[in-house]
Amino acid sequence: MSDQMIQDNTEITYFIDESGNTGDLILGGETLSYGGQPYFGLGCLGIKDLTQFEADISALKLKHRIQSNDLKSTKIYKSKPAFILDLVKLIANDKTPFFIELVEKKFFVATT
Repeated sequence: MSDQMIQDNTEITYFIDESGNTGDLILGGETLSYGGQPYFGLGCLGIKDLTQFEADISALKLKHRIQSNDLKSTKIYKSKPAFILDLVKLIANDKTPFFIELVEKKFFVATT
């Protein structure tokens, strides 16, 4: 067995997005409803072949008749569930690295 390290110099482009950042205690008053957004979510995809990924997304948008440039889950989750499934299949089949974090705000502690 060799002590040589295999290096992968593939460049990866990361896409990060959050959801649930607008609902805080101020909006919810004394009810601790967090403005109707009790959770904070963070997601990240690491794309190795950006050109191919963009082409794949364009093909999926065409297939599912999505015209918007911005893929907002609130707009497509209920109306286009097949698109979501195809997107998950694309990520899984390409073995795209991903990260998902979901935090219930009442258990979240923020420090500076």
